[in-house]
Amino acid sequence: MTDQDKNEIAAIFTDILASYEHGCPNGIDAKTADTLRSLAEAFQTGRRTALKAFVTLVIGAVCAAILAGVKEAFNR
Repeated sequence: MTDQDKNEIAAIFTDILASYEHGCPNGIDAKTADTLRSLAEAFQTGRRTALKAFVTLVIGAVCAAILAGVKEAFNR
């Protein structure tokens, strides 16, 4: 897709959106949209935090297993 194609598509969408009344056809007002946006951002932040915690846990478990193996090897 070339830049000209993208510009033509953008122009078509702009014309279509300009023909509609301002506001959401589903009845979502600005306050609800902001709330939904905040909820989505919080979900993404929580998901990233959970992933980081899981990776840290796995790395910690691997390090603990290696340390236990080394300690067991020296105790023989």
